[in-house]
This record gives sequence, C-alpha cells and structure tokens, in this order.
Amino acid sequence: MAKKEQELTASMIDTFREFKETKNIDRTTLVSVLEESFRNVLAKIFGSDENFDVIVNPDKGDFEIYRNRIVVADGEVEDENKEITLSEARKIEPDYEVGEDVSETVDFNKFGRRAILTLRQTLALLDALFKENGKSVDTITQVWNARKNVIQKNGKVDNRFYFNGLMQDVVYLDSTGKERKAKFTVRNYMAGGYSELHIKKAEGGIFDIEIKNVTTPYNDGKEDEIEEISCKNSCLMPLQQIFYGAPGTGKSFKIKRDTKNQSKIRTTFHPDSDYSTFVGCYKPTMNEDVKYDKEGNEKSCTKQIEYAFVAQAFLKAYVKAWKFYCSAEDGTAKAQYLIIEEINRGNCAQIFGDLFQLLDRNEDGYSTYPIVADTDIQRYLSKEFEKVNIPDSLNAIYDDYDGNIVEDIKNGIVLALPNNLYIWATMNTSDQSLFPIDSAFKRRWDWKYMPIDTKKENWNIEVDGKKYSWSDFLEAVNEQIFEVTKSEDKKLGFYFCRANNHVVDAEKFVSKVIFYLYNDVFKDYGYDRKMFQGEDGKTIQFHEYFQSNGDINEQKAALFLNNLEIKPIGENNVE
Repeated sequence: MAKKEQELTASMIDTFREFKETKNIDRTTLVSVLEESFRNVLAKIFGSDENFDVIVNPDKGDFEIYRNRIVVADGEVEDENKEITLSEARKIEPDYEVGEDVSETVDFNKFGRRAILTLRQTLALLDALFKENGKSVDTITQVWNARKNVIQKNGKVDNRFYFNGLMQDVVYLDSTGKERKAKFTVRNYMAGGYSELHIKKAEGGIFDIEIKNVTTPYNDGKEDEIEEISCKNSCLMPLQQIFYGAPGTGKSFKIKRDTKNQSKIRTTFHPDSDYSTFVGCYKPTMNEDVKYDKEGNEKSCTKQIEYAFVAQAFLKAYVKAWKFYCSAEDGTAKAQYLIIEEINRGNCAQIFGDLFQLLDRNEDGYSTYPIVADTDIQRYLSKEFEKVNIPDSLNAIYDDYDGNIVEDIKNGIVLALPNNLYIWATMNTSDQSLFPIDSAFKRRWDWKYMPIDTKKENWNIEVDGKKYSWSDFLEAVNEQIFEVTKSEDKKLGFYFCRANNHVVDAEKFVSKVIFYLYNDVFKDYGYDRKMFQGEDGKTIQFHEYFQSNGDINEQKAALFLNNLEIKPIGENNVE
C-alpha cells in the first residue's frame, strides 16, 4: 500500500472509531447514521447509491462497501454506475454472462481526501441532529402528521407520505472547524407506537420512509390512511420461491420489482451448470506483487498466475447475508437475495448437491439442518468472517446442535442459511422437460404461478407500414396454441419479447415470435393452420420470411397477422 493510501486509511478508521466511541447513541442508530453517511458520499461520487451495499460493523469499527452492476453486451452500457460490459466483467471472473450481476468490493480510499472530508462533514452534521440543549441524546422525538395521495402542481398524485415539520436548522462544524448552518432531515425515533422510523432525505420536502418493528400504528386523528403504514416481518415473506409460467409472463420483472433497492446476486442455470459454478472452485487468478520505495511510491509490479478459490453466486450471497445479519440487531437484518434464472434448465440435484439439505428452514427462517463444509469452503469462509461477530443468541436457536454453532459458522466448519437470505428463482413451464425437478426438491419451495395477461400495456406490432395490436395478436395466437397443444405451457406471455417505445418491430416479430412458433410450438404438430399459409394456400416455410439479402419480408409477416384476422389499427400508417 502506498504512503498516501495508508494515510487515507488511517484517517478513515480514525473518523469511524471516533464517531463510534464518542457519540452517545444506541447501536442501531449508529449503524443507520454511518450507513447513511457513506451513502451520501457514494451518491455524490456516482450519482446514485441504489446499487451499493453498505455493511457497517460497529463492534470492529470497520465497514465494507459493494457495488452491484448488471453485465451487458459490449457497447450497450447506458449507465456506467449500474452496468458493466461483458469484456470488463470477464476480467473479474472469466465465466460471467450477459444478464448476471457483478458484485465488487469498493475501496473507499480510492475516492481520495475529498470523500474522507465529505464523510467527516456529514458525520458532524448528523451528530448535531442528536443534540438537545447542547447535550447528546439517544433519540429525537417529534410530533408529526402525514398526508398520502397528495396532488402535485402537474396534476399527478404522489402516493408517498408527506411529512410536516421534519426539516430543522442544524448548526455544526465542518471539516475546517468553521461553523455552518444547514437544513437537514431528521433521522429519528417516533414516540406513539413506532419503535423505529427511518426517513430518507429527498427533494421538495418529500420523504421515502421505512418503518420497522411496528406495534400499534400512531394516528393523531388529523390525517387519514396513516394506519396503512405497515412493516413486513422478513420471516413472513417466502424465503424460497419459484415463479413459474409460460414464457413472457413477467417472472423476472416480478422479482425485479419485488426486490427493488435490495441487495441481489443473480445467476442463470444452464445444462452445463454444476456445483462448482454455483458454489465455488479453484480458478487461475492474476496476482500482483507490488514493491515500493522508501517514499511509499510504487517501484515495480510483478504479475503471475496463481490458483485461488473463487466464490460463485451461492457463496457470495451467503457471505453477504451473514454480514448483513451481524451488522444489525436481531430481527432487523437487511435482506440478501440470491436469484436463479431458469432454474429448471440445469440439473438441480447436481448443482445444489449437499446444499439441498440447507433448504429446510425452521419457523425462524434458519436452516434446520446445518451441513459440514469442505476444506476449500472452510478456508474461504474463515477468512471472509474474520471480522464478523455472529450473535451468541444463535446458539439458543440450535440448542440441539452438538457444539458451538456460532463458532462453527464463523470458522466455516458448517453452513447454515440465515433468515435474511432469500433464494428466488424463475422457471419457464415450456422448458420443464429439460431437467425434471423431483418432488423432494419441489416441496422445499413456495410456488408462485404467473398467469398470462395479454392487456398489460398498449404495445403495437409494426410491419409493412402498418400497426397491429400486440394484445389482439397474443389472444389470437394463444387460442391457436391451446387448440393444438392442449396446454398453457407454450403460450406467449405479454413480455415474450421486449418492445422499444411500446413497439415490436418487424425484425423482432419475425426473428423471435414467429421463429418460436415454428421452432418450439408447432414443429411436432405440423403447419397446416391458416396462419402458416400463403396466398396460394401452401405452407410458408420459415426462411421465406426473409429476403435474399437477409432483410425481413414484411409482406409475409403482415400476411401472418392477417391470417389470424388481426386487422391494422384504423388506416394509420407508421409516422
């Protein structure tokens, strides 16, 4: 480590520990304040903190920050903070694929002194909030009212809660010692029934809120709908569930929406997936041996390939879940999601191996039966959990365990899923024959059927200069599919393909939709239906939907729609 980085690290640790040791606030508030401080800095640097996980360990006086990005094809990055090219991702791990999540540790020191000063200033401001009459207090109590469904100036209805009287002028000292005055959102505790209230600063006096450990909702009698505020006990949510249905029914979208702003690690199963690609294995990695001169400047750097244990999706999610668990008080740990796309495209029995046993959860959400980890995993976990303090209260949950479950989990000797680790998966019923899932595996999951809804949005198909209703097409073609297959599995869901500005163009319609009908649905039943016939009554072969130069034969695509009796929308041509 260079001399400047050493100084920054020391400054960071000193700042953190100073705040930890001197501020008279409880543990939960301390974690919240410090996390918010880091997020403020991250938002200033990257423009948003939504895709970052911040794990604060107040007992050790340290922290970890992870940035989560989605892998996209080279040249298709639209947001550099939230997306990473396939080429760059494969520099991290060579087996990344488009659509997977990349989780990287963020070195806060690389942000430089300005970030450190910003953090110190934020801590000073937050510290000022927890003072009354010049003395530090554990909480700030305020009487508040909330209004929901407020009509904005543009006529739109904002369904968030508006809070009155939560902005206050705070006098604090900045990093230079200069006295400053700022208006800042109170992050406080509420008297009157709420045990914990978190308020996130936003623009225009509007606040996003999170309420935990709700007992009796508080209502001063002045505002309606305040009783609608609720808190979900994490254990009441399905810890393991599979969203299943026909292709395009919005299974992945449903998970994306339900896990918004949550920590996620995503993987996709395929026929070649196995235990090592899901859990971890030894891989060649590039190791750098850096030498410095007396002034702390880099003198030389030698690179060599070494074999090291590389964690995959399961272990990454497992480690982050336990770190979240240990950085918060019992029952309030941040959720960690492991999302498995296309779970039935891989051999689950082979991929999960002995992890299968961990899927049995007790009423508290923990694995009922811990399993012994192999030596490689033990070494990896003992290093990852070196600074993690697992609460001793866990021993009471495993009172029949022969030994100390806390120490064995920390040392990586055994594996057990914490109650904040959620494993959610998707399954296309049209692909269920690839790798049948046995009943023993099935019963360990909750199953969520995603029905076909053909009228979700106003999408159009544009071919041959005309517009056709996507919803009308789906209804007509799904009726044909069911008549032939007598099954819902091969039907098309609304999101079977992605529209651009609500438009499915001719290229996408032919290459994805018509190809699927020819290749996956009707190939075993024949093409004698009217929709596959040309004007001469003969079957149109799939290659006839393309011209000799590779362009789409849009007249043929329009004929396909007309054969289904889908009429153009009015007489409007494409503008």
